[in-house]
Amino acid sequence: MLLNTIGESYMAKTRILFIVYLILISPSFYALVSSESNPAPLFEATTVDGRPFSLNDSRGSVVILRIQNFENPICIECEQALKKQLIELSKLSVMSKENITIVTLNIRKNPSSDNGKQLAEEWYGINVTWYWIEDYQPYNISNRYSNYWNLKGGFVNPTIILIDPSLNIVGVYHVYRMGEGEIDGVQTAESLADDADMTLRGEWNSLNVKENREEVTFLGMFILGIITALSPCSIALLISMISYVGASRSNKGVKREIIEGFKIGFLFTLGMSLVFFILGCFISSLGMFIEISTLF
Repeated sequence: MLLNTIGESYMAKTRILFIVYLILISPSFYALVSSESNPAPLFEATTVDGRPFSLNDSRGSVVILRIQNFENPICIECEQALKKQLIELSKLSVMSKENITIVTLNIRKNPSSDNGKQLAEEWYGINVTWYWIEDYQPYNISNRYSNYWNLKGGFVNPTIILIDPSLNIVGVYHVYRMGEGEIDGVQTAESLADDADMTLRGEWNSLNVKENREEVTFLGMFILGIITALSPCSIALLISMISYVGASRSNKGVKREIIEGFKIGFLFTLGMSLVFFILGCFISSLGMFIEISTLF
């Protein structure tokens, strides 16, 4: 009777270990811990012509967000790229494409300059009918996207960000980087319209979406939890992990940082707990094996 009880307990724990093993090797588990969507930081603003704009209200359409510094005096180095891209956006705005929202976010460093919309219309004869937002110090909106327009420490002027109907960033075009020149080059109205159509159909492949910073990956935190549990000096690794995550914070907003911090903490703890669980089951099974062996 005792032998049967021990055997059943041993088989039950073996089944649990087997189930855990299947979960760990399943593609869905890795998809869960390693998937990293790129939600666009939400913002609300008033355009230069007094229209209210909320990114959240654009859900369901493709948003083409152009981030730039366009003012007087203008950046001589970037002027041609700025001018050509503005002309292409003007063409796109008159193509009457449904479910496409065009937004210009103009970073202003010289508060005494006329607004960028007025300058574009006066200098280039462009009719700006889309949303045009001026962002002054302390740059509460543009700083949220700094990991996209800041490339290798240099300002990309302009940068075009493609946001899908679920408000995820799915594409980034670095048109012109100051000090380097053209990266992706000027995007034509036709190519941007095609990008938007493919995004709406779900056929778009993400382009240059990775942010320009040391990214904390969820799978990496899970693996680090396992390494920390196995380390002879886990406290030192724990302190290092906390310092690294703190230094890797970005301008995502408080709510998103709290959610990301919870995910990181959960997966790190899960990694440590998994090691202790497996070791506990192994030691328990070893004890049962020794106990069974003594009966013979």
